[in-house]
Amino acid sequence: MPLDPICKRIVSDSTEYVSDYGGKPYYFCSPECKQKFEVLEKSVIRLKRNLSDKEKISFGKLKRDIIKPGICTLCGACAASCECIIIEDGKPKLVGPCKA
Repeated sequence: MPLDPICKRIVSDSTEYVSDYGGKPYYFCSPECKQKFEVLEKSVIRLKRNLSDKEKISFGKLKRDIIKPGICTLCGACAASCECIIIEDGKPKLVGPCKA
């Protein structure tokens, strides 16, 4: 049985809420989880495009595009790439001046 990548619930592989990303199917328990995933997918594509253009992403942009919409997966990439970001209380937090 597949695991919903958003809420981590086990779902049936016959669910009507399926999304394909990178050639792999992802299964969801609800239309809300599927929608969050699709928003996340667009943000990841936008982030990859920005990084490939060597554009730095400010904490304000990270907060606006990823944290506030609730699509942050706590992967830690932001904290790993910037010494001024930590993960605290289940979300990224800026602890120094943003230099991006």
